[in-house]
Amino acid sequence: MEGLEEVIHLVTTVLWSGQVEKERPLSMILVAPPGAGKTSVLEHMECVTSHFFSDFTSREVLGAINGNQNITHLLLGDFLSVFGHNKSTIKLSINLLARLTGDTMRQKPWSGEEIAPKRLGFISAIPPEDLNKREVKTHIRSGGFASRFIMAKYNYSQKTIERIHKFIREGKYRKDAQIPINIKPGNIVVEVPSEIAKDLDALARSIKQDEIGFRAHHHLRTLACSVARMKSRNVVTKSDYEEVLHFCEFFKSEGKTI
Repeated sequence: MEGLEEVIHLVTTVLWSGQVEKERPLSMILVAPPGAGKTSVLEHMECVTSHFFSDFTSREVLGAINGNQNITHLLLGDFLSVFGHNKSTIKLSINLLARLTGDTMRQKPWSGEEIAPKRLGFISAIPPEDLNKREVKTHIRSGGFASRFIMAKYNYSQKTIERIHKFIREGKYRKDAQIPINIKPGNIVVEVPSEIAKDLDALARSIKQDEIGFRAHHHLRTLACSVARMKSRNVVTKSDYEEVLHFCEFFKSEGKTI
């Protein structure tokens, strides 16, 4: 986890979005080169409100959420694994993801049995070259599917690369990585003052992935609420907005250098 502190902080904040009343849990895809620690971060973020998958099918999702009232997020180490099955399974998985991240799931995916309405966030990771593969782009670019996710891109600075090489030389990677995720389930309404709401609106328009930008606006507003909720506040402050502004470096087309 050396050098990934900012990425861990971003993912943690996204997980907290599941504890904000009247806001949809945020979904995100980490986009970074192979070996950049994406999967390792997600694997270590599993907690009382999230479930980690190494593979993804609708049957596994059902097993994860069945009877778990606290779960708000599904974590998938490699988004490309969704597309490693036969066509019918891929189609079912994509349809399920679309429902979970855009609508509300009201039936079990296999049996059609009625369940309590469920909204979930989804966080995964993929290298940029795989994101541009035809079999992936065909699915995520259709029906506005991609705009349901925050695309968080990052790369390493030379300074961080050297820091990580030093970490490896000294054998510190042998120690068990610990990421304290202290999420206490409980939805709280978080208010956004009008001036900060205007700032978030303007900021969202600069990172939108579609022409109208409504989803980007929702994403940033929820992210600001998550920052406040994480700090046990029920009103977004200017410092919370500044934190969102810092996160937005990940959301630009060139991504963030950490």
